[in-house]
Amino acid sequence: MVFMCIWFSGVILIGGFISIHALIEIIRGGYGAKENQWLGVGIFPAMLTFRVLLVAFGKWLGKSEKRYMLTFLQETLQAEKNKGVS
Repeated sequence: MVFMCIWFSGVILIGGFISIHALIEIIRGGYGAKENQWLGVGIFPAMLTFRVLLVAFGKWLGKSEKRYMLTFLQETLQAEKNKGVS
């Protein structure tokens, strides 16, 4: 979770800056307004979309793992369900 927050902050700061700068240059016609400047505008939303899809896919893959992990830990540690720690 910490890594995702750091990565997402980097995407917003760096990707947002590049995207805004590329968009401004396209509007102003700077640097000849080359075709590849649209790449700078499109990468930022693509990375944000990829992040959302990656998290959703990970949750979908792990939806049945909670029961498996709980059973595995209970058997491994010989723990009993719903017992408090003493």
